Amino acid sequence: MKTSIKMRRITALLLALVLIFGLVSIASNEDEPKEEKVYSDWVKPGASPEPLTAEGPDYLIRVWPAGDTRLPEGAVLSAAEITDSGVYEEQVVSRIGIDAEDLETLRVFDLAILVNGAKVEPEGPVRVEIRMQVEGDRVSVVHFPDAPVRRTQTKSVGRKGAAPAASAPEELPVTLDDGVISFETGSFSAFAVVGYRLERLVIASDGIAYLISVTYTADAQIPEGAQLDTAEVSADDPRYAAFLAESARAVGCAPEDLAHSRLFDIAILSPEGEKVEPAAPVQVRVEYADPLQLEGDQHFYVVHMADDGTELLVPATDGTAEGQVDSFTFEASVFSLYGIVSTAVDVDSLNGKTFAIINPTTLNALQAEQQSGSNNSRLAAAHVQASSSGSISSGDYILPDNAGTEISFWTFTSAGNGQYYIRDKNGNYLNINNNSLQISATQQALNVTANGDGRVIITNVAGNRAVYNRNGNQAGGFQSSTTTNDDNARFMLCEAVELPSPYDGKKISAQDLANDQTVLIYRSVYNSTDDSFEDYVIDGNGNLVRAYDKGDRLTLYSAVSPEWTVIFHTDAVTEEPNGYYDFYNAETGMYLCPRGDGTLVASTRPGVILNGRRDGAYTSTIESWDASSWAWYGYEIEHEDGGSITLNTGHGNDSQAFSFAEIQPPPEEIATVSTVDSTAAGITIHMFDYPDRATITNVTGSNSYSQGVLPKTHVNPVLDANGYPVFTNGKSGSTLFAPSGSYYKGDGNHLFLSGVYNSTGYYEYNAFHNYAYYNATTGDFTVYQAIGTPSNATNFFYKRGNFLPFNDLNPNNKSSNTNQYSGSGEAVELDIQDPTKNTDLYLISNVNFYFGMTMEATFMQPRGGLQDGEPVLYEFNGDDDLWIFIDGVLILDI
Repeated sequence: MKTSIKMRRITALLLALVLIFGLVSIASNEDEPKEEKVYSDWVKPGASPEPLTAEGPDYLIRVWPAGDTRLPEGAVLSAAEITDSGVYEEQVVSRIGIDAEDLETLRVFDLAILVNGAKVEPEGPVRVEIRMQVEGDRVSVVHFPDAPVRRTQTKSVGRKGAAPAASAPEELPVTLDDGVISFETGSFSAFAVVGYRLERLVIASDGIAYLISVTYTADAQIPEGAQLDTAEVSADDPRYAAFLAESARAVGCAPEDLAHSRLFDIAILSPEGEKVEPAAPVQVRVEYADPLQLEGDQHFYVVHMADDGTELLVPATDGTAEGQVDSFTFEASVFSLYGIVSTAVDVDSLNGKTFAIINPTTLNALQAEQQSGSNNSRLAAAHVQASSSGSISSGDYILPDNAGTEISFWTFTSAGNGQYYIRDKNGNYLNINNNSLQISATQQALNVTANGDGRVIITNVAGNRAVYNRNGNQAGGFQSSTTTNDDNARFMLCEAVELPSPYDGKKISAQDLANDQTVLIYRSVYNSTDDSFEDYVIDGNGNLVRAYDKGDRLTLYSAVSPEWTVIFHTDAVTEEPNGYYDFYNAETGMYLCPRGDGTLVASTRPGVILNGRRDGAYTSTIESWDASSWAWYGYEIEHEDGGSITLNTGHGNDSQAFSFAEIQPPPEEIATVSTVDSTAAGITIHMFDYPDRATITNVTGSNSYSQGVLPKTHVNPVLDANGYPVFTNGKSGSTLFAPSGSYYKGDGNHLFLSGVYNSTGYYEYNAFHNYAYYNATTGDFTVYQAIGTPSNATNFFYKRGNFLPFNDLNPNNKSSNTNQYSGSGEAVELDIQDPTKNTDLYLISNVNFYFGMTMEATFMQPRGGLQDGEPVLYEFNGDDDLWIFIDGVLILDI
């Protein structure tokens, strides 16, 4: 079941957007604590107690009650970083038992709970959470029980020059989860957050000292107390000769061409001495006591020898002089044998790398599995999507199609002379035979020849048979063919990359803008080609990027940051805001700066005015004074019919109002969406619940469903005298839709989204973006920032949001399907640029499919069908079934 409704409002009523998100409160205290005392008016913690919070420039600290502990009523958290942390270093390294050189992070915080300016201690243990970046692979917290003596206090959260505590410090048990450091304490004073690393010094057989260290995060799941174990595999070890031969083969040279080669067996051992493999990649760093000198045009590599094959890595190197290596780093997922080699032979761009092999014209990827029914002579194809329309081009990123098939990736290893062994993730190799294309445990060298246009041709050594996409389609798969000169034998090699993180923001009013806040700036633009509105944000270069409206939120991918920091100008005397603002993009270093000469952004602060903010509006123009033109200029978006969309400058009525969304991550738990009181606006919604399908068809007179849809023209073209539809069998719809009937459940309200209404003037609800549950007791809808489906079946309409108002959403019941399709057609895939593609769907249980809904509104159509120069649109999307009557006449039958 699906529906979306969008109606343009006629009046200009503006409502403030209600934020349904836990805002972080910042507690500050300019005065010194006067005394300590026992505070008796404790507040019992509820099921979800609110923490005390304090915030600095790059950290957030929260204090929660633990167990039966209560937090004092009216308490605030005082948090001050002690910037002179060096005085704590000796005690910290002594307590933890490490060398000072191993310290990567040392930051000390003076924490206190204050009530009316006086310090109080909790009556029992509390949990402290600190969110901050910590360098190093291990984290500890050291508590100094005595409060430090403060010598100087600034107006910021930092304090300088505090003396260390006199009592012996204690190391607290900590947990680290997604950048949050947690520990418990029963008293407050100074706490040192310490980050340090594991390392091991090895003196190799050539007399060179190698300092090897491993850095990792909590995702690696390395146990507490783990040790780094490193040993050189010397030339008299039987493994060494095989290592030299394999390294030379991987690099593409003879063993005698290796100028420098050392092999190390690296492992992480648990406290019990057992080998531990990281659950996530770790960083390995190797430092030379004396720099390694590379002679001539030598190149530097790391060779990883593992059970599943050899991997050639090009590490990141540091050197103080040309041809010199002081240190290098590389990423490791498995610990075994790692070799350090250098050679005058340069590795070409394919060796050691992993690619998907894709026909860019047909968008078919070569799969490492047999094509169904091909008698073992062909390999399968998987259809993919590219981030640009049509064929793949340079810079595109690739996703599987909506079938969810995993794309095969192939590793290329040099076999010399421009030939490669091409193997899949299971270690099997691509083989081209006279009559077949197969994967095999047997290595076969293959020619990989560049075609000059970014594509390659893959042939056998003789060059007379090639990998070929049979018939240029997915069903044909890939075969061995003598045809080597057409598009179906030419492939793009596409690296596996992470999709960029989307930019995500919660819609706010211009009245909610705050100094130093980071926002997206967007506007809904009418697209005459699709007869719809689209959202666009302004990026850091003044270009427009398509964004996607998802209820209370806006989300998008962008190559250039669209994040703008709000800067309030203040009066020089009163230090109060003076009505001028700036918007600064930290990535590009630009400010919003509309000018008469077409300038959109500039590197200098222009000082803009926000007329909508001044007038109490939800949206606002963004205008700056152009002295050369003696006029105020703002922005306007132009969308040519069927053509490009551009951001331009204009003044007067050409300056358009924009909306804002505060940059913030999506809530970790499913949130609700703020809605409009549509009843107060004169929109009447009636909800009906039917016991079964027969109840409906006994009135409609038909059970000839096609995917559950009644035939068109099943309703007479005009309503009856009482305002109800009449079906072609002569029966009135009053039985189904009368508020006085037995199926009536009540009126409905709060379905339409505040964020959309405030930004565009539309009353809109869209089940493809937000799930809605009707509470018959209250008469209100609960609208979620999530979508639901009634089935895990593979039909396309179960891979998008559905409207099932009499079933609530269970956040613990995810569907095996993901969000794949839009509501713009029968089976229209979501745009690959839409960040909500492939996101979670929630499975609705015990589904009630048999319901009805009527909606009535009185409106006036503007002359010419335009309001504020834009078309007034009435958009409807639904099934099972939807009839629209205006003045009693049927104008839409879906």
